[in-house]
Amino acid sequence: MPHVDINNVRNFIGKTIDCQRRRLRHYPLTFREIRGQIYIVDRNHVLIPFAEDERIDYDYIVEGANDNEH
Repeated sequence: MPHVDINNVRNFIGKTIDCQRRRLRHYPLTFREIRGQIYIVDRNHVLIPFAEDERIDYDYIVEGANDNEH
């Protein structure tokens, strides 16, 4: 299963990921960078700092999820 960790998280900034079987998190998750810190935004619009030892599994990247953001 593909995953996001500290080694590849910068490739996911501005992208949204999701899982077929959602467990342990409130998918879909979107990655943001604010003042050099990377955050995860969940479906409830909660901003969560991305920890260095964190690993987030996903099944696919959601296409067009961020098209209507300002």
